[in-house]
Amino acid sequence: MDASASADGVAARLEALQSQCACWTLESDRQLLHVLQDMSQELLASLDGCRAAADSVSSEAGAAAVRVAATASQFRLLSHTRFIQQVRCCEVVPGVFAGP
Repeated sequence: MDASASADGVAARLEALQSQCACWTLESDRQLLHVLQDMSQELLASLDGCRAAADSVSSEAGAAAVRVAATASQFRLLSHTRFIQQVRCCEVVPGVFAGP
């Protein structure tokens, strides 16, 4: 249900109840109770939607953190591999990486 449409409906129902204030009855109390129950249900549904969205964002952020850590590990592995290749190259061809 659209939030603005439901808010308008609740507001209209409250205005109708307010117009009956001069002759408030148990029926008016029952109607007010139903309005308040409807409002609380809509609020809970909205909060559930917000919670689901926050959980989704949290899950996506966790997955992104894992991907970043994996990429960093791959770069470290590549760096170590290149270092080992350079050391082996120096052993095979002496003087290639000889310093001054």
